[in-house]
Amino acid sequence: MTYVGEKRTENLHLFVINSNGSNEKQLTFSEQFPHGIGVGSMDWSPDGGKIALPGIYIINSDGSNVRFLTSGYGGGQPVWSADGKKIFFVGPQVVDHNYSIWSIDLDGDNLKQLTTVYGLVWSPDRSKIAYQHYGIFVVNSDGSNRKRLTLSSDSLFSGSWSPNGKRIAFFRVR
Repeated sequence: MTYVGEKRTENLHLFVINSNGSNEKQLTFSEQFPHGIGVGSMDWSPDGGKIALPGIYIINSDGSNVRFLTSGYGGGQPVWSADGKKIFFVGPQVVDHNYSIWSIDLDGDNLKQLTTVYGLVWSPDRSKIAYQHYGIFVVNSDGSNRKRLTLSSDSLFSGSWSPNGKRIAFFRVR
């Protein structure tokens, strides 16, 4: 289990702890994050060896080798690709200040904007992303095969995929 918390300082840090409450370990320290670390979601790599953090950092699961991927660009809600070769995240668009889904390789290369979003949720197998942008859409995780699911622009997206990935629940104002 990972969590962000405070421990004897005013700064936020990343910790890991066994699911039975034993062996708590602080992984991050302020000097490792010159651009700051954001509070928010984090994601373990598929092999469990690394953790992606808000701001778009990658850290080894033992706390070593902190890397900042986005060269000052930042972002949040990082999610690993199923093959562990990319990080997907939500970040600001430069032009109109909306948010977009971006992908980036683990070496910090190939930053790619996939789509503009207002809310997103990953399919259970991480192969697809559902998001809201004047309706609900689904797109492959590489940005291809965008499909509109609803025609209504009044969809309020707080979505959730079914465990088998065949259905999406969402809220709508009528």
